[in-house]
Amino acid sequence: QHTFADTWSKNSEYHWHAATCGCTGLVNEFAEHAWGTGDNANKCTVCGYEKEDPKPVHEHTFASDWSKNALAHWHAATCGCSGLTNDFAEHNYSTSISKGVKTYTCKTCGYQKKETLKVAVPKPSIKSLTKARKAFTVKWTKKSVTGYQIQYATNSKFTKSKKTVTVKSASTVSKKIKSLKKKKRYYVRVRCYINKYDTTYYSGWSSRKSVRTR
Repeated sequence: QHTFADTWSKNSEYHWHAATCGCTGLVNEFAEHAWGTGDNANKCTVCGYEKEDPKPVHEHTFASDWSKNALAHWHAATCGCSGLTNDFAEHNYSTSISKGVKTYTCKTCGYQKKETLKVAVPKPSIKSLTKARKAFTVKWTKKSVTGYQIQYATNSKFTKSKKTVTVKSASTVSKKIKSLKKKKRYYVRVRCYINKYDTTYYSGWSSRKSVRTR
């Protein structure tokens, strides 16, 4: 005759009375748990087995504002998961140029970087200085530029009576400077300029030369 334990054996799904007569694997009153209600919803009303409350599923949350660096942008986690990001991507730039500065603006996060644009402007040299009555004519080498500037003064450091004349045609390579003092020495130099990127770029000044008016 089979005999069974008075106490319940149990696991997470079932309960039963195990055999005590040596018949291994024989059970009695094998059944699923009968869960209670209300505060006892996690407790079997038959065997007393209690199940643990399931752990809530963690939901990640992210900042609405963009985090960014020089390479990329992303939404940082706000749920305590350090290092977790969302919408990570490299910047996608639009560009604009003003006053010789190119601005890159990310169309997604607004990150900006700026680049100062450079233009190599060739330096001219003075070919000749010809004196005239209260005047002189200067000739210089032609360059592929927007125009030229002539600067003259009454001392070699260009600090006295200095004036600058702009020649707006790249094809013009000579200029007569008038209304000067007679029999006066003037120091002269020339430079090129290029208008580009919404600004003006200049070359260095040529070597200075001097002439004495008649």
